[in-house]
Amino acid sequence: MPVFDLHRPVFIVGAASSGTTLLGVMLDRHSQFACGPELYALDKRHLYRAFPQVQDRFESWLRHGLVSDGQIDTRDFFHSPDAYFCDRDRLVQLMRAATGLREFLDAFVQQYLDQRGKQRWVEKTGSNAYYLDEILRLYPLAKVIHIVRDGRDVVCSLLRRDPRPFHAVSHWLYNASAAIAWRRHPAYFELRYEELVAQPERTLLTVCTHLGVAFEPQMLAADNEYWRRYASESIHASWRNDPLSGEVSTRSVGRHRHELTREVEALFWRLRLSPWGRRRLKVSHRGVADLMRLLGYVDQPPIGLRPVPLRFYSEGLRQFWRRARDNWACNRELWLPLVQVARS
Repeated sequence: MPVFDLHRPVFIVGAASSGTTLLGVMLDRHSQFACGPELYALDKRHLYRAFPQVQDRFESWLRHGLVSDGQIDTRDFFHSPDAYFCDRDRLVQLMRAATGLREFLDAFVQQYLDQRGKQRWVEKTGSNAYYLDEILRLYPLAKVIHIVRDGRDVVCSLLRRDPRPFHAVSHWLYNASAAIAWRRHPAYFELRYEELVAQPERTLLTVCTHLGVAFEPQMLAADNEYWRRYASESIHASWRNDPLSGEVSTRSVGRHRHELTREVEALFWRLRLSPWGRRRLKVSHRGVADLMRLLGYVDQPPIGLRPVPLRFYSEGLRQFWRRARDNWACNRELWLPLVQVARS
């Protein structure tokens, strides 16, 4: 039986289609780490309320879902419990028996690690970046890996899964901004997707050093029986890197050069965080152009951009009203826009 190290979990954060699953599967092949699909639990502000309130509402949240305060719009809460060898009844049982959130999470994680025969937990819900302050209070010895990718390539990948440009750009901007706000924290490690796929062994050696473990060659092996059985729904057919194949390539690097339309590019460079979004994240950068510079992908945005099409403004308004409706129905709270389109 492994000796469980519950004090040092690893949280992979960032935008969807930035390589979080690829990295999670690689870490899951390590003898010490167990990484399952996204939980969509720690990215919900309500989970950090006074614990008696959490216990009181927990079963309802499992049934009806819970909306995050951030840009991601899923209601999922403790997603894919079967991948964690658990079910709703067991989750409720663990919650009722606990005296605090950390005790509940430790019991949940220990059960998972025991089934996997592993020592340390890796959680790859990218939107956990919204609440790293609360997460690092719960787990002061945790490590955070922010995997970043050129936002233009991320948008191209997301559009193959969901044809809403405003949604794709705003998701990348908000999630990457939420994570980069922690850049100076000692637990934080920033990893480029482009480096991971170009030099996987060298990059993983650096990751393992940050996590305090030795690199293991099987991290680059083909297949992953656990992921193929329990988490295949997290693998998208639109990806050019199948994380289970063991064949990592650079084919998706720079895909924006031939996939990003000029209209979507105009929206991309003009999207900004709203004043409310910047205050919530405690960041000073204003939007996509600033973030792309901070991440080192460009020196300056391109010139001669087209005007943003009116249909993208309409899509943004529809997204806002949908989120406002869902936030009120699910959380009984008002919703304020987190992003906006700049005029120039």
